[in-house]
Amino acid sequence: MDMSVIDTILNRHSYRGRYTDEKVSRHDLRVIMEAGLAAPSGCNKQTTSLIGVDDKKILEKIISVIDPPVAETAPAMICVLTQRINAYRDKCFVIQDYSAAIENMLLAIEELGYKSCWYEGHITDDDRICDRIADILNVPKDYELVCILPVGRAESEINVPIKKEFNERAWFNGFNTNETEYRVNFESIGGFGFTSKKVVYAVGEHVEVIFNAIMTDTSYTFHVNVDYFKVTNTGSTVHISFIMPDHDVDVSYTSKNVMMYEPNTFSNSMNPAPIDQNDKDSWICPACGAKNTAKFCFECGTPRPKKDGE
Repeated sequence: MDMSVIDTILNRHSYRGRYTDEKVSRHDLRVIMEAGLAAPSGCNKQTTSLIGVDDKKILEKIISVIDPPVAETAPAMICVLTQRINAYRDKCFVIQDYSAAIENMLLAIEELGYKSCWYEGHITDDDRICDRIADILNVPKDYELVCILPVGRAESEINVPIKKEFNERAWFNGFNTNETEYRVNFESIGGFGFTSKKVVYAVGEHVEVIFNAIMTDTSYTFHVNVDYFKVTNTGSTVHISFIMPDHDVDVSYTSKNVMMYEPNTFSNSMNPAPIDQNDKDSWICPACGAKNTAKFCFECGTPRPKKDGE
């Protein structure tokens, strides 16, 4: 299952910091705008229109009328326009229309590696900054400029907001229902292995399990009995994330030492001496039974047991 769209949705956050000097290509700007125009609209009235701005002088004029200033260093901007057209009788869905278009564009911006922020209230407040921007862009009076989206590469890290837990805002089969919770099962000895902030989760809740037993020169394969899970390697730890299904979940791993060799099969650039079976420093791995001389088992990565007196 290709989950890149889900990853993009979950990774998108508003960015209000400075942007780098890197330009946004006209191709990328068009792709983003096309994503906005592809959004659904009430009765297909297509009430949302867009103006992409990548001319530096025009950007400077727009920034000059925004007070307090925002997006001052953005190399490009998309201005969102709406036209009040009734879908049927006196029912008008322009807010829903342009909101769907904006979210589509925010996801496209994220997917292409850029950052942005939905600025609407700041420019449509009583001082009507939106009208001054519309004048700069020669927008006809029967259109209303309702939002600006800066586009560019982020210069700094995003401050990720803290979200409420899934079951505080979403439920199944009724408001604030408490359906069955399920367990996440994994092995952890003295905090060594898998860890998680809790082991019981509600269906649909986001789960993150951290594996902190990374060994040098060892490759790992993680096993989780869910339809989709994401593995992120930070170097010192591995983060395994997924959405809790309606059953218990088992998290486990298998490992293999990437420095393993068989006699006469290694290349000339790697010529390790074979293990001396009579070496007094050799030891038997209690986990897999392999014979070793190093600090960690070459087969499964288990640390060498301490000797008496160590």
